[in-house]
Amino acid sequence: MDVSIEAQRALIVNQQAEVGRITALFDAELDRLKRLWGGADPGSLGPLPQSALAGQAAPQPKP
Repeated sequence: MDVSIEAQRALIVNQQAEVGRITALFDAELDRLKRLWGGADPGSLGPLPQSALAGQAAPQPKP
């Protein structure tokens, strides 16, 4: 029973981390869009910061 509870807790922690990662990604994209909507020239902002892209290239292994 304790193993099952611990597995569920680990799953919740992983899901919360994923929500945080996705939120950061969308926040970075929203910031860029606001700057573009504010008049920044397309292509003048450069690539997305690596912190916003972290975890995108390599999918998380499934337990």
